[in-house]
Amino acid sequence: MNYVEFKELMHKDSSTKGCYEEIEHSEDHSSSQILRSLDFEKEGSGEAGTVTITGFGLTDHYVDNYGKQDAEIPETIMNAPVTAIAPYASNHAPNDNYLRSVTLPKTLKTVGKAAFADCEMNCVTIPASVSEIGEYAFGYSRNLDKRGEDGTETGFEKIEGFVISCYPGTAGEKYAKDNGFEYKLL
Repeated sequence: MNYVEFKELMHKDSSTKGCYEEIEHSEDHSSSQILRSLDFEKEGSGEAGTVTITGFGLTDHYVDNYGKQDAEIPETIMNAPVTAIAPYASNHAPNDNYLRSVTLPKTLKTVGKAAFADCEMNCVTIPASVSEIGEYAFGYSRNLDKRGEDGTETGFEKIEGFVISCYPGTAGEKYAKDNGFEYKLL
């Protein structure tokens, strides 16, 4: 039986950037593979600090062995709450279209523009803590050939059947309504 560990790695060139990896090890410890990773930036120290997710992805090994998956972003990394997902965070994810859904942490406050734009997932759960959601953050895929009514390139198209689970009166519900997505209140 294989087992999985989570590892928080700091980049050598900066004390504020790192990578949170999920690593699968064989039972006899003879091999290991990185399954998923989250790139992050940490501001401040300890629990007083905050973490922004700057990129994420699934490795080829993960996709080959597990296929489409549900993902959950952790509430804390390096003892600090994850409070933001940067604009275009999915640009770093070569296999992002293998995400089926994502559950965001209850500590999250901000989701940047097009943060999950290339993730062709079919649903997301947005916690009540989120107060700001950038345009095209969820439920859209990039299409550089897409044109608006005036002929200008819009670059994004809606994912059919995308569903948002959210709380009443929150930014999640507003985003769903403003973008014409089906939503389920929690």
